[in-house]
Amino acid sequence: WDVNFGDMGNFGDLGDIFETFFEGMGMKPRRKAYERGTDLELGVEVTLEEAKFGKTVNLEYGTRVACEACKGLGYRADAGLKRCEHCGGRGEIRESRNTFFGNFVQVVTCNECRGTGEVPVALCHDCKGEGRNSGKRSVQVEIRSGVADGQIIKVKGMGEAGERKAEAGDLYVRVHVKSHPSFERRGDDLYMDLEVPVTDIILGKKRTIIVLGGGKAELVIPAGFDPSQELKIHGEGMTKHASLIVRLKIKTPRLNSKAKKLVEELEKLLGEE
Repeated sequence: WDVNFGDMGNFGDLGDIFETFFEGMGMKPRRKAYERGTDLELGVEVTLEEAKFGKTVNLEYGTRVACEACKGLGYRADAGLKRCEHCGGRGEIRESRNTFFGNFVQVVTCNECRGTGEVPVALCHDCKGEGRNSGKRSVQVEIRSGVADGQIIKVKGMGEAGERKAEAGDLYVRVHVKSHPSFERRGDDLYMDLEVPVTDIILGKKRTIIVLGGGKAELVIPAGFDPSQELKIHGEGMTKHASLIVRLKIKTPRLNSKAKKLVEELEKLLGEE
């Protein structure tokens, strides 16, 4: 490249100027021949049960897919390619540009052949030479057990198709976990409220409770347990290493006259100790 500092009149955009300067010195890599496909993001909603045990979901979505007529080439394969006349088959051309550094002559990628040095003899009529057109894609996505709300799953190569067999974009699936009427999730632990009669607190009891997913687990309430504290059932959280935390809520009974007298007698006995 040649530099002439005689012309300082065109200051232009500083970003473009420095890009031109360093590109001309060979310090910036040339762009790829054809555009990579765009990445896509989709959302999927799962229940708390599905988040715990895992699920495979089938997704179908609209995007640009490889052209079926030309198999993504963008041109008729039987007609083939010919040398690009614009760049003489070199894939690059020399351009002159004025900056406040002076007049630069730089080597840039040929826009006609995208740096390949060849152009199609006959473009595909279906995709107009792009190698892709509008369509639909479908994919199975495995949502693993214990997935968190907002977690993103990457599916490589399932985004938009690239231009003329260039690399396809990736698909990103964002998982939303729906709230549950009985269980609250905090990290990998689950929380639930359990209403029990006051006698269970005083005497101590074993209760069978329904855990997330419909299974059963045994909960031991120690005699005289402080209901402001929490009980844990290990292994019944979102993972086998997490817990189900049970918060006890005392159910106040309705007393008839006989039951009321018994409670009053109990109160006197406790007061005498």
